[in-house]
Amino acid sequence: MRYFFHVFDRPKVFSDEDGNRLSDPELAMRQAKVLAAGLDEAGEFCREDLVLDENGNNIFGCRAT
Repeated sequence: MRYFFHVFDRPKVFSDEDGNRLSDPELAMRQAKVLAAGLDEAGEFCREDLVLDENGNNIFGCRAT
């Protein structure tokens, strides 16, 4: 299944147009946590990321501080 990792920095949205093909939603959640941690370290932007599967289902949301 393909998962899309969108990044929200209100009011901007950075849409993941390509997504990543991953074996299961658990792997997508782990990848989202890594993404959020990296964005948090950068400190420049990002307030949260959202993972949707190819059917548009919300799989996981992760807030960076």
